[in-house]
Amino acid sequence: MRLDLKDPRTRQTAQLVALGLLGVILLVFNGFFGGSKAGRQVEVVPQAAAVVQLRTAGENPVVEARAIAAEMERILASVAGAGKVTVAVTLQAGSQRLLATNVTASDKQVTERDTQGGTRVTTESSRTSQVVISGSEGPVAIGTLGPVIVGVLVTADGAADSRVRAELTRAVQAALNLPAHRVRVVPRKGG
Repeated sequence: MRLDLKDPRTRQTAQLVALGLLGVILLVFNGFFGGSKAGRQVEVVPQAAAVVQLRTAGENPVVEARAIAAEMERILASVAGAGKVTVAVTLQAGSQRLLATNVTASDKQVTERDTQGGTRVTTESSRTSQVVISGSEGPVAIGTLGPVIVGVLVTADGAADSRVRAELTRAVQAALNLPAHRVRVVPRKGG
């Protein structure tokens, strides 16, 4: 069987197959010669909130709120015209660890008929869940949910200027992934 490479569809298919093979070869090559990944740690953090969440995971909500507020104060103080900045953060809930569980579910349906032709159907369902424990390490965590932020209050010397106030509001929204109605920026007393 011979391929007609003058046909655009055949040529495109051949190029896609070649590209796929090249990708597989690169993956195999990297697996053999890429070296050991032990000791290497890569962390990609898309926004300031993720940094704070990673540093505070597992702490109590008050400590987490203070850590987020301190990080936001540091970030917002660098906004042009902001001046001295104070931040208060309100959390609905702190960070939570997601634990691995073994779930067992069973359903049982029994149909009974009596002597007079009546039928009764009984359905039983049961579900049990057990946290997975790993020897001496305790419960197996499969992830962490960051704290749930319900509001942020920012006071800044430069917040009397509407442009600075808008920039501070947008900065908080972007850093913490919050809608505008959960962020309030006000001028500082005497600022």
